[in-house]
Amino acid sequence: MASPPWLVLRQANEALKNARPEDAARLLQPLVQQGYRQAYAMQSQVMRAFVERALRSLRQDDIESAWADLIRAERIDRVDAVAVQLRETLTRLGLAQLRALLESGKALPAVECAVRLRDRGVRHPELHQHLEAAQEWVLANEIAERGDFLLAQQTSERIRKLLVCPFTGLNQWQAELSERMGRFRTAIDAMLEAVSQHDWSDVLKWAEQAIAAAPQNRDAQQMRDRAWDALKSAAPVTNPSRIAEWSSIAPGSGSGGDPLPFPVANLPPPPPPPNAPVRRFFLWIDGVAGFLVCLNPRITIGQAIGEAPVDIPLYADVSRMHASLTRDEEGYQLEASKSVLLNGRNTERALLQHGDRITLGNSCQLTFTRPLAISSTAKLTLVSGHRLPTSVDGIVLMSDSLLMGPETNTHVAIPGLKLPLILLRTRDGLAVKHAANYRIDGVICSDRTELTLPAHVYNEHFSLTLEPAPNRLAGT
Repeated sequence: MASPPWLVLRQANEALKNARPEDAARLLQPLVQQGYRQAYAMQSQVMRAFVERALRSLRQDDIESAWADLIRAERIDRVDAVAVQLRETLTRLGLAQLRALLESGKALPAVECAVRLRDRGVRHPELHQHLEAAQEWVLANEIAERGDFLLAQQTSERIRKLLVCPFTGLNQWQAELSERMGRFRTAIDAMLEAVSQHDWSDVLKWAEQAIAAAPQNRDAQQMRDRAWDALKSAAPVTNPSRIAEWSSIAPGSGSGGDPLPFPVANLPPPPPPPNAPVRRFFLWIDGVAGFLVCLNPRITIGQAIGEAPVDIPLYADVSRMHASLTRDEEGYQLEASKSVLLNGRNTERALLQHGDRITLGNSCQLTFTRPLAISSTAKLTLVSGHRLPTSVDGIVLMSDSLLMGPETNTHVAIPGLKLPLILLRTRDGLAVKHAANYRIDGVICSDRTELTLPAHVYNEHFSLTLEPAPNRLAGT
């Protein structure tokens, strides 16, 4: 039974006296919707309480809490003079932080900062320019990782035109880019010369140096693998100097490391590639959630019970092969084999947009989201109560990367995580990247490390497990 209005007003007033404006706002909302004038009048007090608390948070340098209370206040009254002034102050501080990140060359944190400001309603020409510059910078980094340094340099000049802050970080990054390009070209030229001479030990050495300059360059990666195979298939070598040389450049020993304690001829070959690449895996994040992560650009959705396995099997009244999603340059294309509604309308083929609601059959509903505009990784969330054979909180459609962090503008939010944690697609599978030290199955790691599934990745701020999903999930 609903409480009488006089009692609700009294409870809201008590909440305000005890510095709980969010409780007061919740109590007053039904009365405001019903048109009670006293509730309208008290809402002004609630708004001022939010603003005062935001100002206290600002004085204590708690910017996130200040923004949260300001947004709560603006839901009540967007034209209050104090709230408007507070927004201007927080906007100025946010733009200063964004400029500082770009000036120091921290492109990805700058993107996250800019998107956060945009999501908070900041509309400023400098924000648009800096967001575009940061996104271009992230892209230039990815291009350089692949070894296309000329294109990365061209992109850096576009970044320079967009920046309105000092170029300190950009100048340093461009200098490092030129130095990496020089090392890469020298290594590639020497590697090709060694290939023409069939000197596979030199090929291996120069391929490793090229990869050190451009870790995602496929030509160097493939030549390194070819050289290693050639060395392993050769007759055992007895020359001690050559053994030491090969040992120092063998995969896993590290460039310039100590020679391995046994001859290269006795080294085990690199682990063979799996019979079939992992196309799905489970991501279990302790205390947060569990996800089925799909890697293929095309995934199929259908019933969990059937002869033909699908990528996303559902315990629902749907067909064995009900629909598919395909990722391309434009985004995600939905193709229906059976009855599909998109935002309540029948569809056979459509380009999905952030927030779209997909209904399969009569009642199985999923929402489609792309949490980051700069990433084509997307998420599907079951909102109709249906589930997969292995219970998960959602499905991640992973493109090149999966970003985890403390904010909502990530693919997966992990409260308490201080620095972003990134899963990356590599030629050989997956890698993890994190600015702080972490462990993989007990081994201390830092920065970027290749993953072999299953794997347990953790430190004092997070703990997650990755397990390959079988071709047929339980129940399919």
